[in-house]
Amino acid sequence: AGDTREERQFRLWINSLGLEQVYVNHLFADLSDGVVLLKVSKASIDTRRAWPWPLGVRRMTKCGTA
Repeated sequence: AGDTREERQFRLWINSLGLEQVYVNHLFADLSDGVVLLKVSKASIDTRRAWPWPLGVRRMTKCGTA
């Protein structure tokens, strides 16, 4: 097909996730409505590895409310 290397890698990565009812043949056509992107983003987010806000951000929000 006429995919670039990046398009092919992204398509293969999405297909390798093993999501139910998700298989991408043509990257731009299959992702045009956003449903597949939402399923991929939901599956790839791991809340156990989420970092808390940095201390500086907390201090700034506290100063803004005072």
